[in-house]
Amino acid sequence: MTNQPPSTTPLPDNNGIIWTTRKTKDGKDFLHGWKRPVEGTDLGLAQGVQREDNPVDPEADNRENDDLPVVGDEKWIATDPAVQDQGISRYALYFNGHPNVYSYTLDFTNTKGWSFSFIDESGDKYGVTTIQNGDHYLKYNSTAPTIKFVQREP
Repeated sequence: MTNQPPSTTPLPDNNGIIWTTRKTKDGKDFLHGWKRPVEGTDLGLAQGVQREDNPVDPEADNRENDDLPVVGDEKWIATDPAVQDQGISRYALYFNGHPNVYSYTLDFTNTKGWSFSFIDESGDKYGVTTIQNGDHYLKYNSTAPTIKFVQREP
């Protein structure tokens, strides 16, 4: 038994991706996944920074208004320069075909760390902490899935 809160209990490894269950600002479950850390990375640390007591400040001024719309496939799209300055270089946002689980998947590549929030059209916020730069994945449900704001905490 681990000392991690239930919201950070890792799910089974899937294609080298480690998944944790998180809560949105509105209290809905979503998944955050990332590639298994490179050799020598402390996996416990990587999972520990996903705890709920590492919130992203909802009042921070470093938000970028950038529509990341749902597209028809998993094709990567380069982000606008302002979002790249936040540390997100590319994304893919798509309907995942499994609406009974999580309807949408947001794949993103970060070049800076560590904490990010993605705020959808409904105003719900998906906060994650990225222990390593690279590809990350969010699976979520929303009636307004387009990401309107990307926010990074230094």
